[in-house]
Amino acid sequence: MGKFEFETTGEEVANAFESEIAGKTGSLPTSYALKAHGLGAEAARVIALHRPALIILAGRSLAKAKQTEHLLSEQSPGINTRVLSLDLGSLQSVKEAAAEVNSYSESIDVLINNAGVMAIPRLARTTDGFELQFGTNHLGHFLLTNLIMPKIIAAGPGARIINVSSNGYQYSSVNFEDPNYQSLAQKLGPLGILSYSLDPGEKMMPDQKFKTIGQGAATHIAAAFDPSIKSQSYLLLLAAICRIVAYQISDGNGVFLEHSTPSALAEQSTWLFDESGPQKLWDMSEKLVGQEFRY
Repeated sequence: MGKFEFETTGEEVANAFESEIAGKTGSLPTSYALKAHGLGAEAARVIALHRPALIILAGRSLAKAKQTEHLLSEQSPGINTRVLSLDLGSLQSVKEAAAEVNSYSESIDVLINNAGVMAIPRLARTTDGFELQFGTNHLGHFLLTNLIMPKIIAAGPGARIINVSSNGYQYSSVNFEDPNYQSLAQKLGPLGILSYSLDPGEKMMPDQKFKTIGQGAATHIAAAFDPSIKSQSYLLLLAAICRIVAYQISDGNGVFLEHSTPSALAEQSTWLFDESGPQKLWDMSEKLVGQEFRY
């Protein structure tokens, strides 16, 4: 793995892992649409430079997703793309999108869950009545990921599930929080499926710098394609003295990334190390979406 820093761009990371990208099929669901200049679109753009077999662009607005598809085709003539209608705020829409993905002949090598609604100014709810942020960012992705799991498993050991998150986990506890999607890593690890979460590096505090879109997408690419993450993360977790988490993900599966590299969890965030939390969240999520998933 090359040395990646705050200023590292998605293109630089993609160049480093070109051989890992070539020939793979990736899906990039987003909460509302792949904005022409958003993180999801930028991740898709730099992946498209390196001959993937297929990029699936999923979004609530097909018009905007098709705009991104057009931009990719202009930049990378001959790129194979597919647009998928997906509203993560509607369980029915998620089920319909998953059914379409499951009808594809291709397996899914990399799934990047890129949704992002946050700081909702007032209480809002999804179509199904869930709080908008929880329903979109967690439940929508939880259901989609599990429904298309056969396609991910079919890709074989090394297939990856990437959840774009935030380092905001360290500022407050949330009931049954699963900060690193460790439940996925624990359940799917025996099948060789890797699950990582990441903070793209947006500005959080007044004394912090903004990242450009290109820099923000860099960690998407590293999480999706860096083959060295598994060997790197164990030492980082041990260095942070995260005993329980290190035990759970000692092979690197489930690690959290910042600035394109594995990151130690914040020691002071003691709520992260409740061993029962991930399973509680998994069970609660199954109950809310009305389906059970066993691996």
